[in-house]
Amino acid sequence: YGEREIVERQMRYVVQTLMNLELLKRTGTKGVYSAPERFIIDNQELGLLLWKALILGTPENRLPVVTLQNSLGLYAFAMPDIYLDKQMLETAELDLICLGGNNDYLTV
Repeated sequence: YGEREIVERQMRYVVQTLMNLELLKRTGTKGVYSAPERFIIDNQELGLLLWKALILGTPENRLPVVTLQNSLGLYAFAMPDIYLDKQMLETAELDLICLGGNNDYLTV
């Protein structure tokens, strides 16, 4: 008894929080939401900074490059193609570990 109302209320809180963060926006139809325009990230240094934030959020302080490129945590951003040259990695204080194939990792 009462579980349905609790779940509905919590869901409203989550949706409202996403709207407050501008990660969702209302459409003309009640109960239907859409993603807003993505924030455009137009330089690689800022893109690497966002990647670094994701890496620092992991216990190992490293993530595969493929995971970073496809991260759902960055869905609100239109990210540029990031080319991992030595100077860019040094600027962002990141290290590239090459294991061959699609197994390259970035680490802090």
